[in-house]
Amino acid sequence: MSTFDPTLRPRAPNDNGRAAGDYGVRFFDATTTSQAHAIPREFCGCMVELYAAAEVHFAFSTRSAAAVDFAVAATAAGASANAGGILPAAALRRVQVPPCPPGETMYFVRDAGGSTTVRMELSSAPSSAVNP
Repeated sequence: MSTFDPTLRPRAPNDNGRAAGDYGVRFFDATTTSQAHAIPREFCGCMVELYAAAEVHFAFSTRSAAAVDFAVAATAAGASANAGGILPAAALRRVQVPPCPPGETMYFVRDAGGSTTVRMELSSAPSSAVNP
């Protein structure tokens, strides 16, 4: 499995070895309804940088029907069903996408308090060892 080395410079958007104009950046919408869309397999196991114009709750899943809920209410026991990670408004967050099991697809799952956009930028080199 690949590991993140903070001493390495982040990968700049580029289309080397890709289709012309595919720079390793995806631009998603986010609304008040949870959505799950497939991401490129090469993103699995890699670091990505996420940026949203407004606060978005998110997760990664191999389940196409996965959902996160922006309005999950806290409980004394710690609510967990459909609670996603937080991508703060106008802030960059760097996360590692989970490795993708052979034959499966990884989905970017998100929900917002209103209509906004999310940029996902591949920031470490893909590793074929992580995604057989």
